[in-house]
Amino acid sequence: MSQRAIELAQHADATEDAATQQIKVALREVEFGNGAQVRNEVASALPRSSTTSVRILAALALARAGDTDRAQKMADDLQKENPLNTMINGYWLPTIRAAVEISRKNPKKAIQILEAAAPYELGIPAPSLAFGATLYPVYLRGQAYLTLRQGSAAAGEFQKYVDHRTVVNSYPLGRWPASALPAPMPCSTTPRPALLTRISSLSGRTPTRASQS
Repeated sequence: MSQRAIELAQHADATEDAATQQIKVALREVEFGNGAQVRNEVASALPRSSTTSVRILAALALARAGDTDRAQKMADDLQKENPLNTMINGYWLPTIRAAVEISRKNPKKAIQILEAAAPYELGIPAPSLAFGATLYPVYLRGQAYLTLRQGSAAAGEFQKYVDHRTVVNSYPLGRWPASALPAPMPCSTTPRPALLTRISSLSGRTPTRASQS
């Protein structure tokens, strides 16, 4: 479906839409452990369109894929270009920079950075990734707590997906906190309360991303 959306946008000469869709697909893939092609997808999408929205999503995708230097540079450029934009500076930039620090194995710094996003984390900022909220700052904060082996704190973050399930609709992060799943827990069959209990009990595991089931 996403590939079809990209093709339709290309045929309609809607270059920004095509680039946005391409990076959205790459971002979803990297969250499920399929990030090998992210750099190529971003490299393909940006020449089509380098709007602020496209670069925000590209920076986040690169950060999640481990291309931290480039993601950091893009975030710095976005800040310089949008010094008064509340949602970019309050939501997207902390999210991108926290993703950078998680990739760099600095979870404590990621949590500190995400403090700035707390007032906005339940919002639906542009560019939208889905119909509804993604709670990306929540997701990354939970992942950072798991890296620190603070299972109870991580479960508290992922509980927000339960508490706000009417806000989080179609984006994969709203279905399961994928990065929180220690293998071999099956994300598609484990009831969410049991999942959160398991996460809460984690104290000596290094988190792994879930693969799609």
